Amino acid sequence: MTTDGGQDTTAQSESDCDARVSISEPPGDSPGYGILCVREEMEEPLLPPVEYVLTVPDGTQEMRLDIARPRRVGGHTPGDVKFQRNLFTMIGGIAVAAGHVEMAMKQLYVSVANSEFDLKSVGGDMWQQLEEKLLTLCDDTSGQRRDLKSLIDWSKSEQLRDRRNDVIHGYWWTYDIGSVRNVRYRRSGSGALMRGSLHDLADIGEKLFVYANKLEKLCGDNWPHAILARGGVRPSADPNAEFPIELFSEVVSG
Repeated sequence: MTTDGGQDTTAQSESDCDARVSISEPPGDSPGYGILCVREEMEEPLLPPVEYVLTVPDGTQEMRLDIARPRRVGGHTPGDVKFQRNLFTMIGGIAVAAGHVEMAMKQLYVSVANSEFDLKSVGGDMWQQLEEKLLTLCDDTSGQRRDLKSLIDWSKSEQLRDRRNDVIHGYWWTYDIGSVRNVRYRRSGSGALMRGSLHDLADIGEKLFVYANKLEKLCGDNWPHAILARGGVRPSADPNAEFPIELFSEVVSG
């Protein structure tokens, strides 16, 4: 992807939704500081183009779209606020799903290794360390271990850990521009400008929950379960009310 001026502004995209960027000088008289008109044509046909004015600080030699901080003339609109709620819900769902994944991996380690899990032995990235520990247990001695290896391989092929990290640790634009936009600088030193849609974020969350649920299923009954009553919250919050154990009869008797 290149600008009209031929500058390389290639940016990695979380959803494979790249953009064709056009940069031009503003019409009319220019103010005393640098200004460029930017239009990003999204390659995904359902996403509208993103247009904004980019200010270039004095003395800046490099034009960078990834470090630009958004501001809207007149402040946030009701549409921006609605977008924020949706965006924050998606990001929150991904954070919750990732927590389920890490808990399931801890449970599996205890179950498969038949030993207590020492959190002190885990340093740095919890997810990465847990997967590495589980991989040391994967062999052909049982179906559980083979299935675990297949699940971890699937997670790596989907880049679930990296995608989770990009979502949680990235800088999100909180304005409704018709798409989602996130910038992430990783420990490795690499950076990415990611563009996509709320649907793309939902897809990440769904895959994380799929991974967590499959990991939990491998634990089987070797872990306590909290069984909730059918139909939702009890109609009475009276602490002296009789516990409705009959609601759980099929589970308890089973």
